[in-house]
Amino acid sequence: MALIKCPECAREVSSHAPACPACGYPLRATGAPPAQPHNALQSPHVWGRVAVALGAWLCSVALFFVFISRAQADASYAVAPPKHAVIVVLGSGAPSCQPSATLQARLDRALGLAQRLPHARVLATGGKIAWQPCTEGQVMGNYLRAHGLQAGRIVQEERSTSTQENLRFSLPVLQAHGFNQQAHTLLLVTSDFHALRARLIARREGYSHIQSASAPTPLPQRYAAWLREYFAFISGWLLKEY
Repeated sequence: MALIKCPECAREVSSHAPACPACGYPLRATGAPPAQPHNALQSPHVWGRVAVALGAWLCSVALFFVFISRAQADASYAVAPPKHAVIVVLGSGAPSCQPSATLQARLDRALGLAQRLPHARVLATGGKIAWQPCTEGQVMGNYLRAHGLQAGRIVQEERSTSTQENLRFSLPVLQAHGFNQQAHTLLLVTSDFHALRARLIARREGYSHIQSASAPTPLPQRYAAWLREYFAFISGWLLKEY
């Protein structure tokens, strides 16, 4: 609040007063208007910074999409399966206890590899599904058996809720079935966009020989999956999963 002089009696009065309290002279025309509260959101500088930050983020997403499209192209070639391998299929959702389109593509890829590697075990890894009476591991195992894979070749891991847990909890299960990290190759079956991050996590979890066999991502889910993978890469780096 500032003080001004009344033009009529020269007394000092508040700049907010509508009239001089001594002589009654109206001051609204000469007094300073009440100060308005400052709103940072009305500043053009703030919105300029927001626009720059949003533009930078969109550029980073676009660059990641270019990166992931090239990475999945590299991972989608016809893998020459190693002689001594174990096939591990990573879960990817099973609404109503049925494989999602993405998960079905992974399981079909695993079935093709199992035909080419008749002595390899196939591990289906995935834990409890929210609000459902099943686990991803069970759903995946059921699908593989229903499509002709011998039950004796299928192993299920049913506790994991993330890629890191998929690989961490699968290791002792595999070892109980004769898996040797030095003698056997881990053949990771996952979606094309997910293969790179899965290999990085597998290496961090102690697997020595790793190959990935990528399943194509259905087009309706592709770009949403890429965006999720963008954030998953960031969170994985922050959580030191690689």
